[in-house]
Amino acid sequence: MKKKVFLFLIGLILNSQLFSQSKKSIDSLRSNLKEIAKNDTTFFTVNSTYFVDYYFKVNIDSAIYFIQKSIEIAKRRNWAESEVQLMNQLAFAYQQKGLVYKAIDLNYKALILANKLKKPQLTIYIYRVLGTSYYDLKKYDRAKALLNSAYELALKYQDQYEQLATLNALGNLSIERGDYKMAELFYEKTIVVAKELQDFHSNAIALHNLAQALSLQKRFKEALPLFEESIKMHTKEKATNSLSSVYVDLASHYFRQKQYEKSLAYGNKAFALSQEGGSNEFLINSLFWKYKNLQALNKHKEALIAFEDYTYQKELSSQEEVDKRIKSLQYEYDLSQKETEILSKNFDLVKKENQNLSLQKNRTLLTLLVGVMLLIGGFLFYNRSKLRKLNAVLDTKVRERTAELENANEVLIRKNEEISQALFKGQTIERKRVAVELHDNLSSLLSAIKMSFGAINTKNYSEKEKEIYLGLKDMMNNAYTEVRNISHNIMPEELERIGLQATIQNLVKKLNTTNQIQFNFYDLVKKRLDTKFEINIYSLILEIINNILKHSKASIADISIQLLNNSIQLTVKDNGIGISSENSGGFGLKNMNTRVKALDGNLEIKSENQTGTEIVITFPV
Repeated sequence: MKKKVFLFLIGLILNSQLFSQSKKSIDSLRSNLKEIAKNDTTFFTVNSTYFVDYYFKVNIDSAIYFIQKSIEIAKRRNWAESEVQLMNQLAFAYQQKGLVYKAIDLNYKALILANKLKKPQLTIYIYRVLGTSYYDLKKYDRAKALLNSAYELALKYQDQYEQLATLNALGNLSIERGDYKMAELFYEKTIVVAKELQDFHSNAIALHNLAQALSLQKRFKEALPLFEESIKMHTKEKATNSLSSVYVDLASHYFRQKQYEKSLAYGNKAFALSQEGGSNEFLINSLFWKYKNLQALNKHKEALIAFEDYTYQKELSSQEEVDKRIKSLQYEYDLSQKETEILSKNFDLVKKENQNLSLQKNRTLLTLLVGVMLLIGGFLFYNRSKLRKLNAVLDTKVRERTAELENANEVLIRKNEEISQALFKGQTIERKRVAVELHDNLSSLLSAIKMSFGAINTKNYSEKEKEIYLGLKDMMNNAYTEVRNISHNIMPEELERIGLQATIQNLVKKLNTTNQIQFNFYDLVKKRLDTKFEINIYSLILEIINNILKHSKASIADISIQLLNNSIQLTVKDNGIGISSENSGGFGLKNMNTRVKALDGNLEIKSENQTGTEIVITFPV
C-alpha cells in the first residue's frame, strides 16, 4: 500500500508541469528518496525536473549533490549528451560558489566529450561559457579567443541564439578594454539578430548597450534616443534590474555632459529600484553617482552623507564577497578531503583484491612452477654468466649506434637550418638588388625620358599629334610612378626598420588618400614577427591589395593579422563583386598559393558573386 501511495505521489508531481516547486512537494519527494533512487530513470527525472531547479534557489550545495548523482546515472546509462549538459550545469554551480577555476576545468572536460559526440551546439555553448569565465578572471585575450571561436561556430551552424549571446559578450569585453568603437559594432550586430529572433528582452538590452557605447564615445545625441527606447521596452516587460542598469548608465551619460541635475535624478531612480529588490551592484553605483553629482553641485553636506552610504554599501558588498570566497574555499577543502578519503579506501580495496588474486594464482601455479624451476634452474645457472656478457656487448653496441644516430640527426638539423637561412638571406639580398636596380637604373632612365618629353615643343603639332603626345607623356608618368612603387614594395626600407605592422599601417594610409577604396587594418599581434614571416606576409598583402584595386570594385576592405593556437592568421575581406570562376585560377592567385605552401601555410578563399571575397591565410609558428 505504501509503495502504491509513493508511485501515485511521483506521478502526480511529475505530471504537474511546474518548474518552481513548493517546499511541501520537495519534502514529499525527499521522504521517498530511497525508493526513488532504486530506479535510475525515475531518480534522474526527479533530479533534473525538481531537485536541481529547487536547490539552485535554496541551497547550492544540495543542487551540486543532485547534479553529481545525475552525472553518475548518465555515465552508467551511456547518456553522453545528458552527461555534457549536466557537466555544464555543475560548472555553473561551482562558478556561483566562486570556484571559477574548478568550473573552467569541468567545462574543458565537457568540451572534450562534446567534440567526441560531434554536437556543435554543445561545443558553441561551452566555448561561450569558458569565454565569460576567463572574462571574470580578467584574462581578456583568452576570453576574446574563446568568444570568437564560439561566434564563428554559431555563424557556421546558424545558431542565432548563441550568436546573440556571444555578440553581447564580445561587446561587453570591448567596453571593459576601452575599445568603444568595436563594442558599438558588436552591439549593432546584436540588435539585428535580436530583431530577427523577435527577442524583445535581448533587443532592449542591446539598445541599452549600444547607447552606452555611443555615450562613452561622447556621441551623446545619438545615444539618448536609444536609452529612451530601451527604458520603454524594459518598463513594458517590468524588468527591474535592467531598468536599474539603464538609469545608472544615464546618470553617467549626463554627468559626462556636466548636466548634474539630470544625472542626479537618474541616479536616484536607480537607487529607488535597487531598494525594491534589484541588484546590489546597481545600488552601489547609484550611490556613487549621487555622491559625484552632489559634490559637483557644491552640496557638500549631502554629498558627504551620500559618500558615507556609498562606502558602507561597498564595504558590505566586499565583506559578502570575502565570506562567499571563504565558504567556497572551505567547500573545496572538504570536497578534496572527501575525494582523498574515497581514493584511499578504493586503493585499500584494490590492494586487498590484488593480494587475494595473487594468492589464488600462486596456489594454482605453485606445483607447476616448482617442477619447471627445478628443470630450468640448472640451465639458467649455466647460462647466467654467458647472457650477462652478451647483454653487456649488445648494450655497448646499442649505445654507440644511438649516439651515432643522434649526432647525425643533429648535424642534419643544423644543415637544414643553415640551408633555410641561406636561402632566405639570398632571397632578401636579391629583393634588395632588384629594388635598387629598378630605382637607380630603370627609374633614372624613365626620368630622363620624362624630361625629354617635357622639352618637346608642341606648338607646331596638329590637334591629333598633341593628343598622342599628351597620351604618351601621361603613360610615361604612370610608368615612372609604377616603377617607383614596385621598387619600394619589393623591399621597403621601413619594413626592416619599423616592422610589418607599422609598414602596413603606412601603406593603408597612402592607399586611403586616393578615396578609391577605404582600407582598414586591424593589428591583433602587437609585436615584431620573424623577418621571414614579415617579408612574405607583406608580399602577400601587396598581391591581394593589387587584386582588390584592379578587379574587386569594392568600397571597403579589411585587413587583420592575429595569433591563433600557435599560428599566424592573415585575413583580408572586401565587399566587392567576388571572384568569378574564370578568374579563380589567375596568375596572381597561383603566386599567392605557391608562396603560402613554401611556408607550410594554408590558403582559403571564400567568394560568391556580388557578395565580396574573404581570403584567410594561416602559417604555423
